[in-house]
This record gives sequence, C-alpha cells and structure tokens, in this order.
Amino acid sequence: MKPNLSRYRNPIMTLTVVPLLAGVGFFAAPPAAIVAGSSVSEADLLPPLAEAAGAIVLEELTLRKALESELAGEGLSVSPAQIEAERSLLIRTVAAESRASEAQAEEMIAGMRRARGLGESRFAGLLWRNAALRALVAPRATPTPEDMALATQLEFGPRFRARLLVTRSAAEAARAVDDVRAAGAAAPMRFAEHAFLRSIDASGPRGGLLVDASPADGALPPLVRTALTSLSPGDCSDVLSVDGGYAVVLLEARTREPRVPSAPELRELESKVVMRIQRLAMDRLARTLVDRTEVSVMSDPLRWSWERRPR
Repeated sequence: MKPNLSRYRNPIMTLTVVPLLAGVGFFAAPPAAIVAGSSVSEADLLPPLAEAAGAIVLEELTLRKALESELAGEGLSVSPAQIEAERSLLIRTVAAESRASEAQAEEMIAGMRRARGLGESRFAGLLWRNAALRALVAPRATPTPEDMALATQLEFGPRFRARLLVTRSAAEAARAVDDVRAAGAAAPMRFAEHAFLRSIDASGPRGGLLVDASPADGALPPLVRTALTSLSPGDCSDVLSVDGGYAVVLLEARTREPRVPSAPELRELESKVVMRIQRLAMDRLARTLVDRTEVSVMSDPLRWSWERRPR
C-alpha cells in the first residue's frame, strides 16, 4: 500500500517526514551497482574511492576554489569560448608533438583520458582550470628579447654530434684525453669506452653520446658549449673544469648549419615561446594556490589519501 502524503501540506513538515520515510524504504536510493545479484550502494563505494583517488579529486577542487577567488579578485571570468580554446590548443599541441593529424591527436587524447580517469566531469574541470590559469598569467607571461634570442638559437642555430666525459678527478680526465688522442681513427670508440666506464654524466651509459647538441643548451656547462663551436670534427678537447668535476668533449660531426629564419617562422617560434612561458607560469601558480589554500579534511579515508599525496 502506497503511503498517503496528502496530509503533509506544511513544507516544514514535509522536509521532516520525507527523510524519515526514505529511511524505512519508501524512497530508497537506487544502488550504484549490482554485483553477483547483490546491490552495492554509493556509501559502500565512497571510503575505498576516497582512499584510492580522493586526494587527486580534492586537490582539483581546491585549485578550482582558489582560482574562482583569484579570478574574482582580478575582475576576470572564464567563458565557454576560452574553454573551447583550451580544448583546441590541446589537440594542436598533441598533433604537433607527435607529428600526427588532429584526428589522430584526438584519439591519443581519448587514450590519455582513459588512462588518467578523465571522464566528462574531470576533463571539463581540467579545461576550465587551464583556461582560468591562462587568463591569470597571460598578461605577465610574455617573452623577453633574451628569451627569443635563445629560442632562435635553439631552433635555427648549429647542432653537433659529440661525446662528453665527466669525472670527479682531473687526473682521470687527463688520462682519458691522452688515451683518446693516441687512438687515432679509433678515438670515438676509445672515448665511448672511457665515458661508459667512468663518466658521472647522464650520457655515460650511452658512451657519452650527445646526438644533437646545441651550444645554446643551458643544460650543458658553459665550457662544454664553447668547446662544441671551437673544436673541429675528430678533435678532443683539453680537460675542462665544470661544476662537480672535470669534463672532456670529443666532437664527431656538425649535424646542422645555422640559418636565418623567415618572418613566418619567427612568428610561429614566438607563439611557441609564449605557450611555453605561459605553461610554466600556470604550473607555478597552480602549485602556489594549492599550497596556500587551507584544507581541513574530515573524512578518515580521504584524510589518509590527502596526507599521502605526492608533493
């Protein structure tokens, strides 16, 4: 027999009685899933879900709240057009980096979303956060002349195939120089052996090989970058003093000659540099906002996840 609710005309009474009726089964919530004929409720799922991924979602929500406050303080907002622009930018970026068509890029993004658990809700949240972060950093994230000069050198300047040996001992580096110079035509092979066995640089396991080294690459020590442009193919440098040790460079070949870019190429490069600067600024701002936002976690499973999240 269905309950007769007609006598509950008072809205306050209705708010009181309806939950009571739900508690005795009149308005039971549908199960979240049926497993082997038994229902599984959302209440059953919430604690393990909070432990498994609660920190990820809570951090996303924390950043959303912080961004809403920042936007309001700056008198800014995020429009549907800005969100769609983030979606288009993601497709173009994936297509460019993978040298694929935009259709293929969309398939790759779909795979990435599956791997990262980005359904419609979380993916929409990601696009909104990117749009909000970009709106906040864009006025200040502009390239300097020095940024453009460096990017131009990296994109259009000379490139070299070389080998690098870095040791903690100057004497050990000097012995390697003498041995390599005495090897004649076998110098590259001998240098690779020294680098593989003794180099403390990350290139050591591949025989010190630098496939496409640029003298504008800030990851290389300054003296190593100078050696790239001053050596002739086949030459081995003297021992160079670098942070944390001593380096030796063997130049094998010049792989690309420098050239002057065209105006369209420079405009495209500037666009890439702007995107790179904005991305770095967006990442920094996101981390700053999350770190300075107070979060009090009441749920034990969620607290377990939050306190153990990567920092």
